[in-house]
Amino acid sequence: MQEWGPSCPHVFVGAFKLEHDMSWTPYEHIDKRSQDFALIDKVMNAQKALIDAEAPNFRGLIQESRNSLSATLTET
Repeated sequence: MQEWGPSCPHVFVGAFKLEHDMSWTPYEHIDKRSQDFALIDKVMNAQKALIDAEAPNFRGLIQESRNSLSATLTET
């Protein structure tokens, strides 16, 4: 408003940041929103690491044998 002086055409409403997804974030929430995006990036990069693996990883998805640490898969 100081730049415009008395000829400012509008009343100051607030400060906002235009995000990559074309949404507007109020100035006071910019840090929180940045942390949210950082967490999303971390999760997405972890998923990418799983996808880039050469062999499938079924650990935790199938019941493992009580006598061994590795599970065996059989084809039907």
